[in-house]
Amino acid sequence: MVELLNQLAFEKILLRDLNSVISCSFCKGYLVEPTVIPECSHTFCRTCILRHFQDELDCPECGIEVHPTQPEKCIIYDEVLNQILCELIPNLAQRVQDEKDSFTEVDKIPKFLVRFKPTDRKSNSLPRPYILINGDTPLNVVKLLAGNPRYLEYDNFNIKKLDRTISGWLKEEHSENFRSKIDNFGSSSEAIKLTIRFST
Repeated sequence: MVELLNQLAFEKILLRDLNSVISCSFCKGYLVEPTVIPECSHTFCRTCILRHFQDELDCPECGIEVHPTQPEKCIIYDEVLNQILCELIPNLAQRVQDEKDSFTEVDKIPKFLVRFKPTDRKSNSLPRPYILINGDTPLNVVKLLAGNPRYLEYDNFNIKKLDRTISGWLKEEHSENFRSKIDNFGSSSEAIKLTIRFST
């Protein structure tokens, strides 16, 4: 970092010459809210490293374990590097805000824990009867996840218009039970439970 500051202070350099220092090796874009893993000093965009930690507990660049259970609590925001980036790339602040807005919108998309049950004794139970999906999933995809049966049923009625999303269908046809849960869903909310019957 000191070398970078000295170079900026005394030389006229091109932005592309700094790409290796100011880019995220995870997404390959410029660092947005640069966040450092203290164990190895590798730096990533904050959202990139948090998304990585949803599946893995190590540094995506070198593989060092960050924390055995909660790696997101060990990372450090690099404010100095962020200020340098804002000077070098003036529109970066807007990009950060756009990234935060999109991340917040994703958190508001409801999650559904769907249980598939056979409608009759002729239809065999599924090997994986439970599936977690988000509310933007179209009903025709839900049908495929159920093994593409002849019919999907909810509340003793066949589900029609399979081009709708699962959230849109529930709000349209079963609003009294689901509208409030869907509209008030947040990142801390539990998945909305739903049992869908199928017949083969």
